[in-house]
Amino acid sequence: MLAYDYGKNLGLAYQLIDDVLDFTGTTNFLGKPSLLDIRHVMLPYFINHILKRELVVESRVQKRLKLEYK
Repeated sequence: MLAYDYGKNLGLAYQLIDDVLDFTGTTNFLGKPSLLDIRHVMLPYFINHILKRELVVESRVQKRLKLEYK
């Protein structure tokens, strides 16, 4: 289990760094075109996480409003 957690966290750290560099790096620095993930309609991990979180919050607010104004 320890090795699994380590590998999962290492992969997540790599993905976050790759996503940030995709936004902030230049083509010369990266050795590949910048914003490549966005061009291929692949949301970076942190944006995807924020959007999922937003949907959860929105759902909770809607449920609360339905209860309040029933």
